[in-house]
Amino acid sequence: MKLMNLIVRPLRHGESGWFHEKTKYGDFVAFFGTKNFKNIIEKILNNPNAYHLFDSHKMVSIDFDNKNGEEFEYLALRESFRKARNGVQYKWYIKYNWFKDYKSALRFNQWMFSTASLIEHLIIEKIIKIDSIIENIPILKKKYHFVEELDQIRIESKEDQSNSNDAVVEIIKEAKDAFGKILEREIHNVNKDDEKTELIQAIEALKSENSELRIHADNLTNRFKEQISILEQVKNESVEFQKENSTLRKELEMNQSSQEEYFRAVFPNFYFVRKKRFLRDLSKDKNKEDHIKILWKLYEEIFHNQNNIENLNNLEKVKGLDSWYQAFFTKKMSKTRYRSNAIYDHQWQGGVDSKIVEETLKSFYICKVNLHGNTRHYIHFGKSSEEYLQNHDPPQFRLN
Repeated sequence: MKLMNLIVRPLRHGESGWFHEKTKYGDFVAFFGTKNFKNIIEKILNNPNAYHLFDSHKMVSIDFDNKNGEEFEYLALRESFRKARNGVQYKWYIKYNWFKDYKSALRFNQWMFSTASLIEHLIIEKIIKIDSIIENIPILKKKYHFVEELDQIRIESKEDQSNSNDAVVEIIKEAKDAFGKILEREIHNVNKDDEKTELIQAIEALKSENSELRIHADNLTNRFKEQISILEQVKNESVEFQKENSTLRKELEMNQSSQEEYFRAVFPNFYFVRKKRFLRDLSKDKNKEDHIKILWKLYEEIFHNQNNIENLNNLEKVKGLDSWYQAFFTKKMSKTRYRSNAIYDHQWQGGVDSKIVEETLKSFYICKVNLHGNTRHYIHFGKSSEEYLQNHDPPQFRLN
């Protein structure tokens, strides 16, 4: 099926669409929609920069209050069981960490809901499937323009543009044929021989000029076609690149999802301060397997052996923080007096002097939070964590 100049009505801020409210616990956005719509929203939230469809949007602007070290991350996406501040009972809600300001919240969420409305329409029309959205975005952008105007999204076929290019070539041909017919008609309208001879000479001169113009026009037409061909080739190569990029984005999305599922299954009693940062930094760490082993030991000691974190030997209290402890582990490593980029050269010259040393490396941060008889253990991981954790000392006790 083709999408020909269709109009999609996106979800809008207000009583019948979605609503934003800012609280001391974070930014909340409640919205209406089917379960499929909610699933599309979740996909966009997990990887917002992979879902660019609109011609008018270059990159998604995500502005959070960075004075608290926050980064983009939604904290929850669930069914709603309470009314929003405007008195409306919506179907779903999203909980964010704090947006920079009200305009930033509106701008990002309106882009997200417009994108989700468009994607849901494409799924309903059987243009794409919900499990292959990212891979289809480059193909869709090649075939269609998606333009957001006021309260509607306009879908325009790019085939109309290629048809207009062919029309230009046809107009040139028609103009040349019409010019020749006009000249022939003028000859028949002249009666006097001398005037006819003079006119024929003038026409021959014009024909000669016209012949040169025809050649020039043909050359321009051929160059025009060549340029179109080159442009199409570049577009096709761009689409193939975007397809590959989209596939990598989807693999990353699936990898992040599988990492989260793994942690939820293996360490169900640990809670994240910032899930996205935790999983991202851990996955990039070259010693991630060692860190996971440490986490296993911590989990065993705390939840199976019922030990307090204050009494564990491999944990140390973090200086300058009231609630947080840090785990350490030792690892044998090869040390040399050469820089790493010079080792290869010295190996060719007969070897590299090195020795095995045991180094102590930093691992996870952990803290215990008690509230009204309930206890939770929060974990964190990553560079510059101690400065970041000053704003979460202790973390706010909440449902994740």
